[in-house]
Amino acid sequence: MFVDDCDLWQSATNVNEKGEDVVEKMQEAVVTWEGCLGASGGALSPSKSCWYLIDYKWMGDKWVYRTKEEMAASIQVHGE
Repeated sequence: MFVDDCDLWQSATNVNEKGEDVVEKMQEAVVTWEGCLGASGGALSPSKSCWYLIDYKWMGDKWVYRTKEEMAASIQVHGE
């Protein structure tokens, strides 16, 4: 894998785990990846990085996307 082309992803382990809980795990993965890059002299570039939090809720007969307002979250990147 090229460092400039890496996808990190994290998913829930069951249908009851909320997106907000997954964000905490993703933050840990980002910190670990930043550390690996730093050990080799590299760094993340926040301007070239993005992330998406996707979660659903059950509405009686179907799953629908939760809104950003329903699950405010952030990922911290130190970068260059």
